[in-house]
Amino acid sequence: MSDLIRLKSVSHYYGNQCTLREIDFSVADGEFVCILGPSGCGKSTLLNILAGFLTPSSGQIILSARNDDVVGHDIKVVMQNAHLFPWLTVHRNVEFGLRMRGDAKETRDARVMELLHLVGLSGVESKYPAQLSGGMQQRVAIARALAPDPSILLMDEPFGALDAQLRRRMQAELVQIRAVTGKTIIFVTHDIVESVLLADRIVVLTTAPGQIKKIVSVDLEHPRERNRGVYDWVFELEQLL
Repeated sequence: MSDLIRLKSVSHYYGNQCTLREIDFSVADGEFVCILGPSGCGKSTLLNILAGFLTPSSGQIILSARNDDVVGHDIKVVMQNAHLFPWLTVHRNVEFGLRMRGDAKETRDARVMELLHLVGLSGVESKYPAQLSGGMQQRVAIARALAPDPSILLMDEPFGALDAQLRRRMQAELVQIRAVTGKTIIFVTHDIVESVLLADRIVVLTTAPGQIKKIVSVDLEHPRERNRGVYDWVFELEQLL
Protein backbone atom coordinates (compact mmCIF):
# COMPACT_ATOMS: atom_id res chain seq x y z
CA MET A 1 0.00 0.00 0.00
CA SER A 2 1.22 3.49 -0.82
CA ASP A 3 1.32 6.28 1.76
CA LEU A 4 -1.69 8.56 1.59
CA ILE A 5 -0.51 10.94 4.29
CA ARG A 6 2.89 11.56 5.87
CA LEU A 7 3.90 13.72 8.81
CA LYS A 8 7.49 14.91 8.98
CA SER A 9 8.79 16.43 12.23
CA VAL A 10 5.45 18.11 13.02
CA SER A 11 5.49 20.27 16.16
CA HIS A 12 2.93 22.67 17.56
CA TYR A 13 3.04 25.43 20.17
CA TYR A 14 0.29 27.41 21.88
CA GLY A 15 2.25 30.53 22.71
CA ASN A 16 5.35 29.29 24.51
CA GLN A 17 3.79 25.96 25.44
CA CYS A 18 4.74 22.96 23.30
CA THR A 19 1.79 20.62 22.74
CA LEU A 20 3.29 18.33 20.07
CA ARG A 21 6.95 17.65 19.42
CA GLU A 22 8.59 16.13 16.33
CA ILE A 23 5.74 13.86 15.19
CA ASP A 24 6.79 11.51 12.39
CA PHE A 25 4.59 8.79 10.91
CA SER A 26 2.78 7.87 7.72
CA VAL A 27 -0.62 6.35 6.98
CA ALA A 28 -1.12 4.03 4.03
CA ASP A 29 -4.06 4.13 1.65
CA GLY A 30 -6.88 2.11 3.25
CA GLU A 31 -5.22 1.85 6.67
CA PHE A 32 -6.96 2.33 10.02
CA VAL A 33 -4.65 4.15 12.46
CA CYS A 34 -5.54 5.04 16.05
CA ILE A 35 -3.87 7.91 17.89
CA LEU A 36 -3.77 6.78 21.52
CA GLY A 37 -2.66 8.71 24.57
CA PRO A 38 -3.70 10.23 27.89
CA SER A 39 -5.87 13.34 28.15
CA GLY A 40 -3.99 16.52 27.28
CA CYS A 41 -1.26 14.82 25.24
CA GLY A 42 -2.16 16.63 22.01
CA LYS A 43 -4.26 13.97 20.25
CA SER A 44 -7.02 16.38 19.21
CA THR A 45 -4.47 19.04 18.31
CA LEU A 46 -2.81 16.55 15.98
CA LEU A 47 -6.15 15.69 14.38
CA ASN A 48 -6.97 19.39 13.94
CA ILE A 49 -3.62 19.85 12.19
CA LEU A 50 -4.38 16.93 9.89
CA ALA A 51 -7.81 18.41 9.16
CA GLY A 52 -6.30 21.79 8.31
CA PHE A 53 -7.99 23.56 11.22
CA LEU A 54 -4.58 24.33 12.78
CA THR A 55 -1.22 25.08 11.20
CA PRO A 56 1.80 23.25 12.61
CA SER A 57 4.45 25.49 14.16
CA SER A 58 7.08 23.48 12.30
CA GLY A 59 7.32 20.37 10.18
CA GLN A 60 5.45 19.22 7.12
CA ILE A 61 2.35 17.23 6.20
CA ILE A 62 2.37 15.57 2.79
CA LEU A 63 -0.95 14.46 1.32
CA SER A 64 -1.21 12.52 -1.91
CA ALA A 65 -4.35 10.95 -3.38
CA ARG A 66 -4.59 7.72 -5.33
CA ASN A 67 -4.18 9.67 -8.57
CA ASP A 68 -1.17 11.56 -7.17
CA ASP A 69 -3.11 14.82 -6.92
CA VAL A 70 -2.93 16.82 -3.70
CA VAL A 71 -6.09 15.99 -1.79
CA GLY A 72 -6.34 19.26 0.17
CA HIS A 73 -9.98 19.36 1.17
CA ASP A 74 -10.50 15.64 0.42
CA ILE A 75 -10.63 15.02 4.17
CA LYS A 76 -13.74 14.79 6.34
CA VAL A 77 -14.00 14.90 10.13
CA VAL A 78 -16.36 13.21 12.61
CA MET A 79 -16.26 14.74 16.10
CA GLN A 80 -17.41 13.46 19.50
CA ASN A 81 -20.70 15.31 19.05
CA ALA A 82 -22.53 14.74 15.78
CA HIS A 83 -22.97 18.49 15.03
CA LEU A 84 -25.90 17.85 12.70
CA PHE A 85 -27.96 20.75 11.40
CA PRO A 86 -31.07 20.55 13.63
CA TRP A 87 -33.30 22.30 11.09
CA LEU A 88 -32.50 19.76 8.34
CA THR A 89 -33.82 16.22 7.96
CA VAL A 90 -31.49 13.25 8.01
CA HIS A 91 -31.58 13.17 4.19
CA ARG A 92 -30.70 16.85 3.91
CA ASN A 93 -27.92 16.52 6.50
CA VAL A 94 -26.27 13.64 4.65
CA GLU A 95 -26.57 15.29 1.24
CA PHE A 96 -25.31 18.67 2.47
CA GLY A 97 -21.78 18.35 1.11
CA LEU A 98 -23.03 16.96 -2.18
CA ARG A 99 -25.47 19.85 -2.57
CA MET A 100 -22.70 22.37 -1.85
CA ARG A 101 -20.57 20.61 -4.46
CA GLY A 102 -23.34 20.99 -7.01
CA ASP A 103 -24.15 17.32 -7.57
CA ALA A 104 -27.41 16.60 -9.40
CA LYS A 105 -30.45 15.76 -7.25
CA GLU A 106 -30.69 12.25 -8.67
CA THR A 107 -27.04 11.59 -7.78
CA ARG A 108 -27.49 13.05 -4.29
CA ASP A 109 -30.59 11.03 -3.56
CA ALA A 110 -28.97 7.76 -4.65
CA ARG A 111 -25.85 8.43 -2.59
CA VAL A 112 -27.88 9.32 0.53
CA MET A 113 -29.94 6.13 0.31
CA GLU A 114 -26.79 4.05 -0.24
CA LEU A 115 -25.10 5.50 2.84
CA LEU A 116 -28.14 5.33 5.10
CA HIS A 117 -28.39 1.65 4.24
CA LEU A 118 -24.67 1.24 4.98
CA VAL A 119 -24.99 2.77 8.46
CA GLY A 120 -28.22 0.92 9.23
CA LEU A 121 -30.57 3.90 9.06
CA SER A 122 -32.78 3.12 6.08
CA GLY A 123 -36.23 4.57 6.62
CA VAL A 124 -35.28 7.51 8.85
CA GLU A 125 -34.36 9.96 6.08
CA SER A 126 -37.32 12.26 6.80
CA LYS A 127 -36.67 12.50 10.55
CA TYR A 128 -34.91 15.42 12.25
CA PRO A 129 -31.86 15.05 14.53
CA ALA A 130 -33.91 15.72 17.69
CA GLN A 131 -35.98 12.62 16.88
CA LEU A 132 -32.90 10.37 16.87
CA SER A 133 -30.89 8.72 19.65
CA GLY A 134 -27.26 9.71 20.20
CA GLY A 135 -26.01 6.63 18.38
CA MET A 136 -28.29 7.27 15.41
CA GLN A 137 -27.12 10.88 15.23
CA GLN A 138 -23.51 9.72 15.15
CA ARG A 139 -24.31 7.29 12.32
CA VAL A 140 -25.83 10.18 10.37
CA ALA A 141 -22.64 12.18 10.99
CA ILE A 142 -20.56 9.30 9.63
CA ALA A 143 -22.80 9.01 6.57
CA ARG A 144 -22.52 12.77 5.97
CA ALA A 145 -18.72 12.57 6.19
CA LEU A 146 -18.62 9.64 3.77
CA ALA A 147 -21.02 11.20 1.25
CA PRO A 148 -18.42 13.13 -0.83
CA ASP A 149 -16.18 10.00 -0.87
CA PRO A 150 -13.19 11.58 0.91
CA SER A 151 -9.76 9.99 0.75
CA ILE A 152 -9.29 10.31 4.52
CA LEU A 153 -11.78 10.14 7.39
CA LEU A 154 -10.64 11.75 10.66
CA MET A 155 -12.51 10.75 13.82
CA ASP A 156 -12.00 12.52 17.15
CA GLU A 157 -13.33 10.24 19.92
CA PRO A 158 -16.61 9.88 18.01
CA PHE A 159 -18.10 7.38 20.47
CA GLY A 160 -16.90 9.09 23.65
CA ALA A 161 -20.32 10.52 24.55
CA LEU A 162 -22.16 7.19 24.12
CA ASP A 163 -22.97 4.66 26.84
CA ALA A 164 -20.85 1.50 27.00
CA GLN A 165 -23.30 -0.81 25.20
CA LEU A 166 -23.93 1.61 22.36
CA ARG A 167 -20.23 2.36 22.08
CA ARG A 168 -19.49 -1.34 21.54
CA ARG A 169 -22.16 -1.53 18.85
CA MET A 170 -20.80 1.55 17.08
CA GLN A 171 -17.26 0.15 17.17
CA ALA A 172 -18.45 -3.04 15.47
CA GLU A 173 -20.40 -1.05 12.90
CA LEU A 174 -17.40 1.16 12.14
CA VAL A 175 -15.32 -1.97 11.42
CA GLN A 176 -18.01 -3.09 8.96
CA ILE A 177 -18.21 0.34 7.33
CA ARG A 178 -14.45 0.41 6.90
CA ALA A 179 -14.52 -3.11 5.38
CA VAL A 180 -17.15 -2.04 2.83
CA THR A 181 -15.69 1.37 1.92
CA GLY A 182 -11.97 0.71 2.28
CA LYS A 183 -11.55 4.20 3.72
CA THR A 184 -8.35 5.47 5.27
CA ILE A 185 -9.27 6.32 8.87
CA ILE A 186 -7.31 8.17 11.55
CA PHE A 187 -9.11 7.75 14.86
CA VAL A 188 -8.29 9.56 18.13
CA THR A 189 -9.04 7.77 21.40
CA HIS A 190 -7.81 7.44 24.98
CA ASP A 191 -9.53 4.03 25.27
CA ILE A 192 -6.92 1.25 24.91
CA VAL A 193 -9.46 -1.51 24.27
CA GLU A 194 -11.14 0.57 21.56
CA SER A 195 -7.82 1.13 19.81
CA VAL A 196 -7.02 -2.60 19.77
CA LEU A 197 -10.49 -3.52 18.50
CA LEU A 198 -10.30 -1.05 15.61
CA ALA A 199 -6.79 -0.28 14.43
CA ASP A 200 -4.26 -1.78 12.05
CA ARG A 201 -1.65 0.36 13.82
CA ILE A 202 -1.69 2.39 17.02
CA VAL A 203 0.40 5.54 17.43
CA VAL A 204 1.05 5.88 21.17
CA LEU A 205 1.74 9.42 22.38
CA THR A 206 3.46 10.45 25.59
CA THR A 207 2.03 12.92 28.08
CA ALA A 208 2.33 16.57 27.06
CA PRO A 209 4.14 17.64 25.08
CA GLY A 210 2.94 14.79 22.88
CA GLN A 211 5.70 12.76 21.29
CA ILE A 212 5.53 9.34 19.68
CA LYS A 213 6.47 6.75 22.27
CA LYS A 214 5.84 3.75 20.02
CA ILE A 215 3.90 2.69 16.94
CA VAL A 216 2.28 -0.72 17.43
CA SER A 217 0.98 -2.95 14.62
CA VAL A 218 -2.01 -5.06 15.69
CA ASP A 219 -1.96 -8.32 13.73
CA LEU A 220 -5.39 -9.62 14.73
CA GLU A 221 -8.03 -10.46 12.13
CA HIS A 222 -11.40 -8.68 12.10
CA PRO A 223 -13.93 -8.95 13.59
CA ARG A 224 -12.12 -8.76 16.93
CA GLU A 225 -13.79 -9.94 20.09
CA ARG A 226 -13.05 -8.96 23.67
CA ASN A 227 -11.05 -12.12 24.34
CA ARG A 228 -7.58 -13.11 25.53
CA GLY A 229 -5.97 -12.15 22.21
CA VAL A 230 -7.28 -8.59 22.43
CA TYR A 231 -6.47 -8.24 26.12
CA ASP A 232 -2.89 -9.42 25.56
CA TRP A 233 -2.50 -6.37 23.28
CA VAL A 234 -4.26 -4.18 25.82
CA PHE A 235 -1.82 -5.29 28.52
CA GLU A 236 1.16 -4.46 26.27
CA LEU A 237 -0.21 -0.98 25.55
CA GLU A 238 -0.95 -0.34 29.22
CA GLN A 239 2.76 -0.71 29.90
CA LEU A 240 3.44 2.18 27.49
CA LEU A 241 0.98 4.65 29.01
